[in-house]
Amino acid sequence: MHSDLLLHGSDANLSDRRRAGITPRHTGASVRLIDGYDFWRNSTVHIMKRDINAFWYSRTL
Repeated sequence: MHSDLLLHGSDANLSDRRRAGITPRHTGASVRLIDGYDFWRNSTVHIMKRDINAFWYSRTL
């Protein structure tokens, strides 16, 4: 695991299997979205304290 700000790379994927990656990001529940970015509310997962203002959708691990 490394920062998404780290310049990195790898050779081309020559196999018949797909190569996938994930970039986890974290922030406090008090963060709010700029208008037009509401799709991010659907893909969040709460991993610690609940959102007392109920802004983020309530999906938990």
